[in-house]
Amino acid sequence: MTTFEMAARMGVTQSRASQLERAEVEGSILLSTLERTAAALHCRVCYALVPEEPLEAIVYRQALQKAAAEIAGSAPHMGALVHEAVHSEDRTSAAEAVSEVIEDLAFQLIDRRGLWQTELAERSVVGGGDVD
Repeated sequence: MTTFEMAARMGVTQSRASQLERAEVEGSILLSTLERTAAALHCRVCYALVPEEPLEAIVYRQALQKAAAEIAGSAPHMGALVHEAVHSEDRTSAAEAVSEVIEDLAFQLIDRRGLWQTELAERSVVGGGDVD
């Protein structure tokens, strides 16, 4: 379909139809405008967020990160062991033990509220103020 034909279907000028095409290509078109354009073409807009990996993997990784942060924050001397448990291929027995504790806590955190809450957001909720 030409921009002239599309413009006629939408009730706009050919120049405006060309602007809409450019905005769509540039990613700057408004969703409401895209819906009007789709309706003129006897189409509908389907808007979706598609994960790049399985959701289970995303949730588990988040739970592991949160568990590691909680354990590292619980005792100052745990930080190095947590880092080794999470990032090293060659772990000491202490790091292996910490890794198991992290995994156990991660499985508990998966089903709890607040898994996706950041420390900054937690402080905001506790403090009752907005985060800058």
